[in-house]
Amino acid sequence: MIHFKNILLATALLAAVLPASAQKHSISSLTDTKATVKAMETIIAKNDGHYVEPIIAEICAKKKNNPELCVGAADAFWYKTGIRDSTNAFKYIKKAIAANKNYVPAYILTAEIWNDCQDTLKAIEWYNKAIQADTLYAKTYRALAKMREKSGNYDEAYRIYKRAKAAIPTFPANLEIARMYYKSDTYSGYNKAIEHFKIAEVDSMEAYDYNSYATLYNLVASQAQDRGAKVANYLKMLEISEEGIQRFPKDFYVLQAGLVAAVQIHDKLGQSDAEKKREYAEKAENYGERAITEGDTLVNDVIYKFYGIALKNRHKYDKAIKVLERVLNSDKAEEADKDIVMKHIADSYKELGEYDKAEELFMKNLEKKENKGTMGFNDYHNMVKFYKEQAEELNGKDKIDVLWKADALYSRSAEKDLQNAGYAYYYQISLRHEIDQYTNGEDNTRGLALEPARKLYALMLTKGTLEGDNKSFMVKACHYLGVYYLLTKKSPKEAKQYWVKMYETDPTNETAIQVLTKQYKMKL
Repeated sequence: MIHFKNILLATALLAAVLPASAQKHSISSLTDTKATVKAMETIIAKNDGHYVEPIIAEICAKKKNNPELCVGAADAFWYKTGIRDSTNAFKYIKKAIAANKNYVPAYILTAEIWNDCQDTLKAIEWYNKAIQADTLYAKTYRALAKMREKSGNYDEAYRIYKRAKAAIPTFPANLEIARMYYKSDTYSGYNKAIEHFKIAEVDSMEAYDYNSYATLYNLVASQAQDRGAKVANYLKMLEISEEGIQRFPKDFYVLQAGLVAAVQIHDKLGQSDAEKKREYAEKAENYGERAITEGDTLVNDVIYKFYGIALKNRHKYDKAIKVLERVLNSDKAEEADKDIVMKHIADSYKELGEYDKAEELFMKNLEKKENKGTMGFNDYHNMVKFYKEQAEELNGKDKIDVLWKADALYSRSAEKDLQNAGYAYYYQISLRHEIDQYTNGEDNTRGLALEPARKLYALMLTKGTLEGDNKSFMVKACHYLGVYYLLTKKSPKEAKQYWVKMYETDPTNETAIQVLTKQYKMKL
C-alpha cells in the first residue's frame, strides 16, 4: 500500500528534478522511464538513502518493478550516494532480475559492484551469468574484457574479445584488441596493435582509432635507423591519416597526424625527389591550416611547430617565421622543440637574406638560456653552424670576421659549460685551423689553434684512463701540437712528447706509429 505522505513527497521531489515535459501530478502518471531514472538518481544523490528508499520502492512498485527503473535505482545507490550503498543496490538488482531474469544490465551492474569491491572471481561469475542471459549482448563481453585488461591480463581479454566475435559476427573484436594493445605502453604491445589495426573492422573505427594507428607508425619510424625505413613508415602513417580524414574530415587529431607525417616525409626525402617533396609540402600546409581551423582550443605548440615547418618548406618564409615564433615564445613548449624551431626560423631568415635577424634571434635565445642556466654545448655549437653556413657565402675579410664570431662562441661555451669544455676545444681546433689555412695558405699556417689545443691537452691529462670521446679529444690535441712543433716550429724534440702521448692513447693510430718509427727511429 502506498502511503499518502510518501506520494506527496515523491511527487514534490520528482517535480523538482524532472524536465517540464515529464512533470505530472502523481507518480502513477509518470511515463518517461529514462526521465524517471534520472530523477531518482538526483533524489538519491541529494538525500539520505534510508530516508528516500521507501519513495524509490513505491515508484518501482507502481511500475511493477520495471527492470530499467530498478537497475537505475541500484546504480544510483551504488554510484551516486558517495557511500556505496551496496544493501540497497543489491536489493533493487534482485527486484530487476525477479521481474526479468534475462535483463542483462542487472547482471553487469552486479559484476561491476563486485569488481569495485576487488572480488574479481565474483565479478567474472556475474559477467558470465550476463552472457548466459543473453549471448548476443555485446556490452557484456566488452565490460568483462576491459576488466581483465585493466588488471593487466591481456591474454584473457584477448580470448574474451574472440569469444564475443564467435557469438556476434559483427562484433569489432580486432579493433578492440588493437585498442587494448595500443594502451599497453610496450613495444611488443604496439606491434600487436599494428597487426590488429590492419585487420580491424573499419566501419567501427572512430577518429581516435585512426590517430592511434597513425601514431604507432610515427613511433616505429622514429625508432628506425635506415632512412628508407623511416620514409616507408611515415608514408604508412600518412596513408592511415588520409583514410581517417576521408571519414572524419574535421577531426583535429587526425589532421594533426596527417600534418606530422607529411612534414616528416618531406624532411626525409632527398633533393633528387624535388617533385615529391613539393607534393608533401602542399599536403602538410593543407592539413596544418585545417587542423588550426578545426582545433580551436586544442591547437598546441606541436601543431604550430609542424605547420611552421610546412610553411617554410613551401617557401612562405615570412608566414613561417610568425608561426614558429609562437612556439619560441611559449612557456609550455619543450626546450627540444624550441631548438628545432630556432633552426627553422634561422633557415627562413637566411633564405630571405636577413642573416642579421637570424643572428639576433640566436643570440637572444642563447643569452636567455645562459641566464636560466639551461644552456649546453649544443646551443653554442648550433650557432657556430649558422655562422659557418653564412661564411660559405662570403669571401675575404667578411668571411674571416664571421668565422671568428663562431670561434668566440666555442670559447664562451668552454667557459659556461665546463662539463663539456672538451667538445668546445675539440671543434675550436678545427675551426681555427680552417681560419689559419684560409688566411695564410695551407702550407704556411701560423698555429692559430695552438691555444685550444694546449687547453684540450691539459684537460685530458686530468681525466685518467681515456676512453670514448676523451680518447678522441687527446688524439686530436696531440696531433695538432705534434704537427705544430715538428713542422711549424721545427722543433722535433718538443714535438716528440705529443707523438708519444698520442701513441700511448691510441696504439693503433697509424700517424703516430709512422712518425715515431720514421722520424724518431723508435721500435714500437
